[in-house]
Amino acid sequence: MYNDSVFLDQRKFSWAFLAHLGYNMWADPVRDKRGVPGIPQNLTQVCAEDHLRFDLDLWHKTTKALAEAGCNMIVLDIGEGLQYESHPEIACKGAWSKDILQEEIFNLKMLGIEAIPKLNFSACHDEWMGEYGRMVSTTPYYRFCEDVITEACEVFGPPRLFHLGMDEETWGHQRLYNLVVIRQGEQWWYDLDFLARTTMRCGARPWIWSDYIWHHEEEFFKKMSRDILQSNWYYGTFHVHNPNGEYPSDRYIETYELLDRLG
Repeated sequence: MYNDSVFLDQRKFSWAFLAHLGYNMWADPVRDKRGVPGIPQNLTQVCAEDHLRFDLDLWHKTTKALAEAGCNMIVLDIGEGLQYESHPEIACKGAWSKDILQEEIFNLKMLGIEAIPKLNFSACHDEWMGEYGRMVSTTPYYRFCEDVITEACEVFGPPRLFHLGMDEETWGHQRLYNLVVIRQGEQWWYDLDFLARTTMRCGARPWIWSDYIWHHEEEFFKKMSRDILQSNWYYGTFHVHNPNGEYPSDRYIETYELLDRLG
């Protein structure tokens, strides 16, 4: 699938922080979700909006504090928060120009912080794509993905890594959405391969969330390239009981060790 030795000499221990410039990644627009059972009352926290939700002053205070605390990497989820020249139609009101983003990347560099772009291509987190989120695995979709990855890499200079997301593409995570889209089997692997190759052509190493392995361990072992950096995720507690008295899921925790064993 790939040359697994290409990126192995670029290992670097990082203290990283994930920030969201764009935020339209978790649900349908607010107008479509009012009164829907299961959706939190504070819809602006989870639903798509037509304007940028990013406080520049808070960003500057936060990045300064992170640098002082020893952070050396910020993964910036761009989403609809950038005015793409290739696809200006997906930018929200108040989206940053490429000049503004490049200035902020430079400011991070002066603080000793490496800026890494993230665009989530999971069909569970693609409201930021606008109409292209409803064209998954089609020719216009692939062209769109290639365009925005290429443009983001140009802005970031190019980056050493590029986070592609790819998490939570399941029925359970989308059950309250107006439109449920789930890739599986060979289609999931084909699209991941396309995204990874596009990223590598731009000079960056692809990076994904690893939860696909939770239910596809053998398939993951056989098909996942070591060129793709892996991040398992887990929000629970490791050493004490949860408030409801249950222990955290062994499967989610053991995945950290599993990925390490798989190399």
